[in-house]
Amino acid sequence: MRTKRYTVTILNSDKKFSVDCNGNTATCGSADVTLMPTQDQGVYNMQVGNTILPVYLKTDGVSIVRFSIRGYQYEARVLSDGNQQYLDMLVSSPAVKNRTVKISTPMPGLLKNVLVSNGDIVRKGDALFTLEAMKMENAIVSPINGIIKDVTASVGQAFDKGTQLCVVAHID
Repeated sequence: MRTKRYTVTILNSDKKFSVDCNGNTATCGSADVTLMPTQDQGVYNMQVGNTILPVYLKTDGVSIVRFSIRGYQYEARVLSDGNQQYLDMLVSSPAVKNRTVKISTPMPGLLKNVLVSNGDIVRKGDALFTLEAMKMENAIVSPINGIIKDVTASVGQAFDKGTQLCVVAHID
């Protein structure tokens, strides 16, 4: 069986590593990891050295894999090395580096918290605002790593859906 190489990126973290797969055996660095299917769909036994752990896997069928090991849940993007190279080229393009994203209200509501101000540096997934809608608080998060600009919102204001709250200018 031919060995295939994949790049696995743990989402919401800076962890990225290469995995060589040959059938059900995966090698990451010097560790051999074997995934063995069980009778239950989405459940595998993972053997690392002499240790066997149950692993629960769920995929979107394209590139996202959600897995649970020892009660901890992770989400990863798994791409072949060729596809990862294409993604890296796209991400490093000048168009992406000069990108700005307008952060708008996803629904009408009352602004409960403003967690950022102009000039703040944020990472993808960081909470920027808290919007109360229908007696529920909703976090509005940054879709990219960037610098906050043009904050126009303040606590206590009521907003319609689609009202711009700030701009996030992309940074690496």
